[in-house]
Amino acid sequence: MRKLIAITVIFLALVAVFYLSKDYLGKDNYAIRINQFKMSAEKFDDYFSKMSMDKDDTPQARQGVLEALISKKLILQEAEKQGLHKSEEFLDALQHYYEQLLFKLIVDLKSKELSSQVRVTDSEVKSRYDIMQQDSLTDKHLEELYEQIKWQMLREKQTQALNDWLKSVRDQSKIDIDYDTVLKKGAENSEQ
Repeated sequence: MRKLIAITVIFLALVAVFYLSKDYLGKDNYAIRINQFKMSAEKFDDYFSKMSMDKDDTPQARQGVLEALISKKLILQEAEKQGLHKSEEFLDALQHYYEQLLFKLIVDLKSKELSSQVRVTDSEVKSRYDIMQQDSLTDKHLEELYEQIKWQMLREKQTQALNDWLKSVRDQSKIDIDYDTVLKKGAENSEQ
């Protein structure tokens, strides 16, 4: 029983020390404070690197980025005070931005993944070149056009691989559309 009490007291003491040290050590651990917004020196360094657009790291450049950050945060805080972050217009724009960013991320990810699987052989390049010559599309030698043809064929295969992936996603999905309702307005407009 004494061991249990001793362990409990030690545990409570450690918890208290942790929370007290967290308050003292974590308090005012920022380099920038704009109302409730706080930023550490390390975060500002990262922010400066992103926002400075390859400018030299000088006090004047840092001051410029800092002033822009202050203005931005103050304007955003004012917008939040006025409740604009809850408006339907803002939420619709945010949803649109979210979808566009997510779309770009998945397409980029799949493109990289699929690109690493796509190959163009020398014989494929030669076959394409032969077709181009038969159709009188070029009078240049294969050596002159080899890289251009290979790059074009690679892009075509990558696009096809991405389209095949999208088709497989679509085939595995449940899509239900009432075409009469969806296309009705378009049909009405075409009659006018």
